[in-house]
Amino acid sequence: MEAKVEESQAKKSRVPILVKVAIVWIGVYLFLKLVIKPPLPSSLIFMYMTTVTVGLTLAVSIYEKMLHEVLDPIVYFIHGDDTRGAPWRAARWAMLIAIPVYVGYGGYQRVMPKFEPPIASRVIHPAPPPEVAALSNPFRDDEANLAKNIAEGRVIYFQNCLFCHGDALEGKGIFASGINPAPADFQDPGTIAQLPESFVFWRVSTGGPGLPNESTPWDSFMPRWEKILTVEQRWKVILYLYDLTGWSPRTWGETEAVGEFETEDEEKDEDKDKEVKEGSKEGSDKLGGLEGAKKIYVKRCEPCHGVKGEGDGPAAKFLVPRPRDFTWGTYKFRSTPSGIPPTDEDLFHTIRHGLPGTAMPSWEHLTDEEIKGLVKFIKGFAADIFEEEPNPQPVQMGKPPEATPELIAKGKELFDKVKCFECHGRKGRGDNMKKLKDDWGFKIYPRNLNHSWEFHRRGGSLESIYLAISTGLDGTPMPSFKEKPFSLSDDDRWAVAHYVKTLQSERKLGYTVLAKLVEKVPSDSEDPIWDSVDYLDIPMVGQVVQDPRMFNPRVDNIRVKAVYNDKEVAFRLVWDDTTETKPDASSEIFEDAVALQFPVKIPTGTERPYFLKGDKDNAVNLWRWSHKRSNALELNANGADTVRPQDDSGQQVTGKLKYDNGRYQLVFKRTLSTPDKDSDIQFESGKFIPISFFAWDGANKETGKKSALSPWFFLLLEPITPVTVYIYPLIMIFVTCGAEWWVIGRIRKNKGRVV
Repeated sequence: MEAKVEESQAKKSRVPILVKVAIVWIGVYLFLKLVIKPPLPSSLIFMYMTTVTVGLTLAVSIYEKMLHEVLDPIVYFIHGDDTRGAPWRAARWAMLIAIPVYVGYGGYQRVMPKFEPPIASRVIHPAPPPEVAALSNPFRDDEANLAKNIAEGRVIYFQNCLFCHGDALEGKGIFASGINPAPADFQDPGTIAQLPESFVFWRVSTGGPGLPNESTPWDSFMPRWEKILTVEQRWKVILYLYDLTGWSPRTWGETEAVGEFETEDEEKDEDKDKEVKEGSKEGSDKLGGLEGAKKIYVKRCEPCHGVKGEGDGPAAKFLVPRPRDFTWGTYKFRSTPSGIPPTDEDLFHTIRHGLPGTAMPSWEHLTDEEIKGLVKFIKGFAADIFEEEPNPQPVQMGKPPEATPELIAKGKELFDKVKCFECHGRKGRGDNMKKLKDDWGFKIYPRNLNHSWEFHRRGGSLESIYLAISTGLDGTPMPSFKEKPFSLSDDDRWAVAHYVKTLQSERKLGYTVLAKLVEKVPSDSEDPIWDSVDYLDIPMVGQVVQDPRMFNPRVDNIRVKAVYNDKEVAFRLVWDDTTETKPDASSEIFEDAVALQFPVKIPTGTERPYFLKGDKDNAVNLWRWSHKRSNALELNANGADTVRPQDDSGQQVTGKLKYDNGRYQLVFKRTLSTPDKDSDIQFESGKFIPISFFAWDGANKETGKKSALSPWFFLLLEPITPVTVYIYPLIMIFVTCGAEWWVIGRIRKNKGRVV
């Protein structure tokens, strides 16, 4: 009977059993490794693959013949066959060599020190005080004034919450890329949709610093809004959050989604809200999409662009650059010649993908039809402009020439000839001395051509740069270099584009500043030692946690390198600033400054100081460059309002600053340890030490709390790699080779059998 079963199974498929096993094993591995999101940790993948391996082994060992079909080819391959051709013998030797090498490499990966920061687990939604359950939104049942209260909540949101959570409430605001942990995505069904309204009120009120101990570390940028907004303002913001997302607040004790218990009337109301939210497809069919587009505009676009499209919404005065005034029909980002309105495709692309680096988000959740309706609606604000050019044609680019040293040199020559440096600076850092304004009279800053991430508004590709040079940015001082008086040829514009492309610098992001072990710690930023050290870019965002807040900081990135030896440690900070500003009290100009921040004590658990200059229980050690001292100044703080300089006897840090063509370079240097262990950080190799950054642009009236800052990162003084890291893998290779030799010997001795 067993023989018949095996024979019938053999007839069903001619694919060898061993091949099937390999396909299943590899397929499961690729699925776990590449398909599942978010990615699974390697330890979990190993556990799953072990289970799969055991399962496959049991499956093929049910019948003896099936087991032999799997084992015999393997045994034959290991045994070897001198009668086979050279390719087969080469493949066998390659496999026999690869196995111990793979085992050795795996061992190396296991014992090699990992430079990954510790994972700090925390409770995101801790249990609130008992009295929170009794709270209720006093404005929710006021149906007569509900729309008015939601509108007021929208204004409050856009003047306070927009910068982190974004226009679309998806946690993708202007500062989101520089915040860790990331801002909450209110559109996600796992956030406010699963929370009672009173809990959201408590969470908004307490922010990050007001949470109980189980939520440490308090790294959240969420302010304690109870100290900034009134009770009424907080409740109205919450009304707006639920209205825009379409979620319904849960009630205490509820175990299922609210939608499953809704009454028929509530379902009708939800359908109506959804219709408004998505733009009413029926209205799109009957009214050319304008009615649905208007509803979307009012709900999504009006807070920035204003009721009449004049760029004067409630959020506008807080934003740089300002929202577009649609009534002028003037757009910066187009594919059309200067002075010609954009194509529908240009507007569609901007709405769909947004303008990173500005408050304009990517409206990815809108359908193509909804965006097309919005394009038509927005064009209506300047109908006469678009009627004059009903079918604008884009600039034809053609195929870009290959980059050559001669072409790039020509581009640099043209860059100087047409005086691009008058705005963008000699080295492309935007360090002009002109006070530039756009067509609406608002202050405007030229693009820093070194910052590749600033090109994301239109894209940093060669073609995008060429297009900007050819079309100009209407409404700004950036002209079209295709038109008079410049009249650059197509080849010349490609040459300038190639040169500008070479000015871009790659942004390297991460969480750990790795200090390299060197023999001599340099004091000068130009020392050749720095060339051998990797850098980490630190995204900087505005300090919007405590009043007075900074919504538009000028320093958006600090590039840091670190080195150390057995006695000292040094940090090289590089950041761009269009002007070298020194204090002038008469004109409200403050000094440019930068600071490093460390905890006074290296944390041993999850708790660490609040990132905004510590807290009452956890002090921080600050190193700040001071123009007044022309040197570094050491300070301590237990909060942003308690910053205090150390005595002269405690000033251990030295600093050396250089400024050139819009760029600061600063080296901080100090001994690894100091006598004052109660005020100074004591550096230790091999330990992850929290580190964060502050920057002030005095010309932008930044001083005190009004600054750019970062969340906590980690500093790791690179530990010396022990010799055992290299010895253990070699031992594993020799042991594996010995095992292979023994197995082959046993197989040959027993004429093709292992035993």
